[in-house]
Amino acid sequence: MQWLRFFCLFLSLTASVRAAALPVEQIVAKALEKSEADEKNLTRFEYLQKVTFESLDSDGKPKEDGVSHLEMKVLPGEQTEFVVIGSGGKVTEEQQKQARLSQKYKATFSLRKLEPRFLVRLDGTESWNGRPVLRLAFSPKPDQPYTNRVEKIANHLAGFMWLDAADYTLLRAKAHLAEPVAMAWILASMESLNFAYEGCAVPGGSSSSSFEIDYRVAVLVGQLRQRNEITMTDYREKVPTPTASQVSPMSQ
Repeated sequence: MQWLRFFCLFLSLTASVRAAALPVEQIVAKALEKSEADEKNLTRFEYLQKVTFESLDSDGKPKEDGVSHLEMKVLPGEQTEFVVIGSGGKVTEEQQKQARLSQKYKATFSLRKLEPRFLVRLDGTESWNGRPVLRLAFSPKPDQPYTNRVEKIANHLAGFMWLDAADYTLLRAKAHLAEPVAMAWILASMESLNFAYEGCAVPGGSSSSSFEIDYRVAVLVGQLRQRNEITMTDYREKVPTPTASQVSPMSQ
């Protein structure tokens, strides 16, 4: 079986080299096309999303009573549709607010939303979980427009993306704040931000498995530091319930 392993390795390396030979603009275009197809495929699924909010001290450790958790079921269709799962069926307005914020993070940090904001270059090829991947480095384009605070911060990120060399699926990404960003309120700025993303396979495509955002905001009286972790699991394709007109007479 040694020859078979060698042959599989040869095919992997060939795919990686062939993909790397493309201009970076074509690589990004193929990645966006794949991302669009995955987003469309995802509208067939419901899944469980868990969000952890941690208030951190100056050493990056969670403060006492500074951790909260949120569970939500994201429904098929537009990913803004969700149901917050509350303790004993009770859901507070703050939980609803946190749920909406987590969906805004996911939308803003999608490849489709981020790509126009960055200069991208091919940084090399490597292997990840046994798959040949392309490593892309990105840095912010100057003077990009924004419509909210999250987009303003996204305009100042730099980092790396790893794409599957075979089909250009976004497998993982890491980013950091290239420079401090002035916030909307007075005498406050986003001093640091680290972002990490990992994907996973779902039937018919791929989706997200985790986001993690760790940030520090400097204010007049000190600093605020928080870490948000979003995990997505239990993807299930939702089969539409047939209407009365769709039920065959033979099944009645």
